[in-house]
Amino acid sequence: MEKRKLEKFPEGVLEYVSKIISGYKTGSELTEFFSVAGYPDIIHDGSTKWEFVYGSLKDLNSKADGQYHVAKFIQAFCDPTQWIGRDDVRKQVMSNLNEALIYVNLQLNQGGKLFVTERKINYAVEEENRKVPTQAKALSVFPIFRTRDIKQEEDLCFVLCHSSPHLIDSIKNK
Repeated sequence: MEKRKLEKFPEGVLEYVSKIISGYKTGSELTEFFSVAGYPDIIHDGSTKWEFVYGSLKDLNSKADGQYHVAKFIQAFCDPTQWIGRDDVRKQVMSNLNEALIYVNLQLNQGGKLFVTERKINYAVEEENRKVPTQAKALSVFPIFRTRDIKQEEDLCFVLCHSSPHLIDSIKNK
C-alpha cells in the first residue's frame, strides 16, 4: 500500500485556522498551548494573537514535513480535554476548522482526530427529474495516533477503509 503524504498547508488555510484558534485563547494561553502541543520554544511576542499563531504555523509549515506539525497542532487544539465543559463550542470550532481543512484533504472527526479524505465535499444540486439518487463511494483513510506521539512523518499510521459505513463511523467517533 502506497503511503499518502499530506500536502503543505496553503497560506489561506493557515490564516483561516489561525484566526479561529486565536479567538479562543489569550496571548499567554497561546504560549502555554504551543508548549502543551510540543512546541515550548514558541512564545507569544506581543503581536496580535492571530498574526502570532499564523506566523508560528507558517514557520512550522515551512519545515521539512512541517505539514505534520501543523496537523498535530490543530488536532491538539481540538482535543476534548482542552474543552471540558464546553463540548458544544468545541464541535462548532471543529466544524469551522473543517471548512478550511478540506482544502488539504483533512477533516476532524467528532473526537477531534484528523483523518485524511480522498475527495473534497461535493454539494450536489438536486435535479427535478432525477429518479434514482446517486451516491459516490470513496476510500477513507483514518489516522491511528495520539497527538503528543507524533514527532515526524514516520510516527503517523493510517488505516484504509472501503465502503463499510459502520466501520468508518466507529473509527471516526473514537
